Formats: sequence, C-alpha cells, structure tokens
Amino acid sequence: MEDIKKKIDADIARIGDDWAATFLEQRSRALDQRKISASGSLKESLGYDVQAGAEGAAVRILIAFNDAGRIVEMRRINHDKWGRNAVTRVEDWIRTRGVERFVPGFMKKYQLKNAPKDFINRAAWGILVARSGGRFRRRTWWNKPKSASITNLYNQVALAAIDETAKGVKEAFNFKKYAQAKGRE
Repeated sequence: MEDIKKKIDADIARIGDDWAATFLEQRSRALDQRKISASGSLKESLGYDVQAGAEGAAVRILIAFNDAGRIVEMRRINHDKWGRNAVTRVEDWIRTRGVERFVPGFMKKYQLKNAPKDFINRAAWGILVARSGGRFRRRTWWNKPKSASITNLYNQVALAAIDETAKGVKEAFNFKKYAQAKGRE
C-alpha cells in the first residue's frame, strides 16, 4: 500500500510541476500582453516550487512573485458612475426628471392612495435594485484564467490518482482466491 502512495505522490508531483510551469508561462504572457512591467522585475520574480510529502500533504505547489503582482491582478474599479453615493445620485436624477413622472407607476404597483413621505428614496432604491441584474450585475473578482487552470490541475490529479489506485487494488486483492471462496471458479 505504501508503494501505491509513493507512485501517486510521484505522479502528482510530476503533474504539479508541469502545471506550475505552464501556469507561470501563461501569467508571463498575460503580463506581456497587458504591458504591465516596464522593468521586467515582476516577470522575472515569477517562480514555483513543488514539494512532495510536505507536512502531511501529498504534494504542495508554491507559486511566488513580487508583491507588486497582487496589485496588478486586482480588478479595476471606477466608482465615479454610481459609487458610494448611488442612492443620492438617483434621487437627484428623479428630481431633475420630475417626481410626478414616477408617482403614478409607484402608486399603481404598491396599490397606494397617497404617496409616502420618503417616496423619492423608495423610488431610488427600486431603480437601483432593478439595475442589479443583467448588464448591471456585479462582476466576478477572481481571474477566470487562473480558476480554469486550477480546475484543470485538479482534474489531471484526479485522473492520475484513479489509475494508480485501480492498479494497486488489482494487485493487492487476489480475485481468483475470492472467486474460489465464493464457489464461482
């Protein structure tokens, strides 16, 4: 059984090494395409280390780079369009468009006879909530190529582990003796 574990660890280490090299090459190309580093120091700082049997884990892959790389991969945010004062901006927009244009629809939707005192605020929130889907929805914060690459690594490791485990079970379990014991041979 220990022999199977060593084979699986060796396969995982090999797969991890190949994956890490490919992953860093993709990151390097992405930096080149985005023209991120003028000095090239970020690209040169990319590195990896595959550790087999590290601290109880089968294999550990460490990827390292300059701290500036964390800022490079962050999503760009522009708060100017809606920002933190979105409700106030929409309230102002409702006032400039004319409050009377929004009242009939609001009254009909909520079956009210009189408009509430905080009608403008409610209408602004309603507009913002309605704009939370579709093309206005929140975007993902993670890098999709990185997530896809990690999924690919997981799938490769799972396939390698299945093959080695099946071989080990076949070797360890004597099917002829089992069949004889059950009277099938």
